[in-house]
Amino acid sequence: MAPLSLQDGLDRQRTGDLAGAEAIYAAILEQAPDDGMVRTLLGLALCAGDRFEAGIQTIRDAIAGTGGAFACFSLGQAFASRARLLEAAEAFRQSLRLQPGVPAAHIGLGQVLAVLGDHAEAAAAFRTALELDPTNAEAYAGAGKLLHQSGRPQDALAHLHTAIELAPARSEFRVALGCALLALGQTDDAAAATCQAAALDPNSAVAQLQLGDIRHRQRDHAAAETCYRRAIELSPTLPEAHCHLSNALHSLGRFEAAADAAAGAIALRPEYADAHTNRGNALLALLRHDEAEAHYRTAIRLQPMSAAHYSNLGSALTANLGSALTARQKVHEALAAQRRALAIDPDFIDARYNHAITLLLAGDLESGWQYYEARWQLPWNKPRGFSQPQWNGAPLAGRTILLHAEQGLGDMLQMARYVPLVAARGGHVVVEIHPPLVRLLQGLRGVQQVIPLGAPLPPFDLHCPMFSLPLVFRTRLDTIPAEPYLQADPALAIPAGCRALLAERNGLRVGLVWQGTPQIGAHVNRERSLALEQLAPLADIPGVSLYSLQKDADPKSVRKATALGIADLMADVTDFADTAARVAELDLVISVDTSTAHLAAAMGKPVWLLSRYGGCWRWLTGRSDSPWYPGLRLYRQDASRDWTSVVAQVARDLTHRAVGRPVV
Repeated sequence: MAPLSLQDGLDRQRTGDLAGAEAIYAAILEQAPDDGMVRTLLGLALCAGDRFEAGIQTIRDAIAGTGGAFACFSLGQAFASRARLLEAAEAFRQSLRLQPGVPAAHIGLGQVLAVLGDHAEAAAAFRTALELDPTNAEAYAGAGKLLHQSGRPQDALAHLHTAIELAPARSEFRVALGCALLALGQTDDAAAATCQAAALDPNSAVAQLQLGDIRHRQRDHAAAETCYRRAIELSPTLPEAHCHLSNALHSLGRFEAAADAAAGAIALRPEYADAHTNRGNALLALLRHDEAEAHYRTAIRLQPMSAAHYSNLGSALTANLGSALTARQKVHEALAAQRRALAIDPDFIDARYNHAITLLLAGDLESGWQYYEARWQLPWNKPRGFSQPQWNGAPLAGRTILLHAEQGLGDMLQMARYVPLVAARGGHVVVEIHPPLVRLLQGLRGVQQVIPLGAPLPPFDLHCPMFSLPLVFRTRLDTIPAEPYLQADPALAIPAGCRALLAERNGLRVGLVWQGTPQIGAHVNRERSLALEQLAPLADIPGVSLYSLQKDADPKSVRKATALGIADLMADVTDFADTAARVAELDLVISVDTSTAHLAAAMGKPVWLLSRYGGCWRWLTGRSDSPWYPGLRLYRQDASRDWTSVVAQVARDLTHRAVGRPVV
């Protein structure tokens, strides 16, 4: 039998036969116990297996003997593989003290220092490596990654391209290039580089992880999920893959699965702040507010200088106000968290926007409207880019101003109150609005023209987004223009069938809306909507006639409504002008928080609004009335998130109203 050689051990170790490699190294050491290189290789084989601490001690024994610089370098590699970075840095430094001319040791030190955040010394290490070996691809790649990490992705590109030219088969260099390109917004080029990396190494979990990030950025969340799951399949213990999978699942609306994926990342790395944030986001969408808040607080503990974590905590607090007694304290805490976020990063747009919402919720409208302008910097809300200047409230002096829509139908109905005030400044007012609102808003005082979104715009001199009007008019709680400002067109007759339904019934005429618009967002719509049968207690109240104002009700709901004695008034309704004509015939509207509630309240009709637990900033906290609509009464869901008690209170008050007794 041929004698075992060092090469035999290296070959075994390279192919993953760690036990075989260990046996060969041990056999060689029996013959040459002072061979520091072999003892070091034995230590590395032990570290690569499941005996890490034994491997570390073996390498230390080599260093104490004749291992020298190679053993110190190997110790640094072993510590770096387990993210024991301070120990790794010291081992690499010790190696360089013994043998300063080894590029690999400078590169190892630079890589560790880059992760530790010591960018200056890391850059010096990579420069030294390149001075020693100007063709070292690893050094170019390390320098490129460091530039990217330092916020200079454009400068990183040249180094990364050089690394790829020197070592075109190295998949990880193309991953790094894709990462830098992604930071520069060059998503297609990033995808190409990352796909090349995946083709070079189909078993690269890191390439699949980054490809998932790119697909997520491209809003192809299903493809992102596939990439993340492939990364997990290749490397089940890679916490980033589980964490980023949580992002994709959240974007797909699969919140339970998103929470589970984030929990998987936390199990692998308990101190993973982003994973705690992702789990908090998923739990918040599942209405598990207290658990979400706990994860956000953990993220803050782990990364106390992260503006995002404080901003998230503020959002969780405002979504979980609880009773009127606790709401004030929660809002105070939320404002403090958002101020801390802005102190850390004054330009963090999410924090500015969340701060705006909380200020409005707290009733500090003047400050809230100023911060609310940050909405135009959010990625999903691009400004229109008009060349004409935005109006600042100065006299219009006959100029034409375009008031243009943003956000939803209910939002625009709320903001329509400002249109007559704009006209009073002496200009010609053109309103661009969602098509279902065009006919209704043509009746607004002072409007010259109402055109639907998407239609060609007429010439204009100035413009203003509708939700910037409260800022222009410096609206405070006590200066909200709250008089009724919408009305049904008296020339618009409702169909004979609806007229007959109204005529054949006696008593108080009450319109009902029990569901919101699904387009608003699945989880928000789920929170604010009821099942029709939950309103059944209202059907048994004497002296009350119930009518459906539910737009696009499904056939099953129509049958249920008929069974409960709720007459449908929405036949042949095409837009809000038609709906207004029907609302005008009613005495009261009971509605979830949706556009019909805004319509009826803006017409001056009494509205009883069923508000979900989290509520909306416009309804403030701790009050049952609204300064936006004097005729609106709020019925707030409590911490149980159950509509039963809300409907019971509405039924009691409706019973009183039907017999002329005061509603307290």
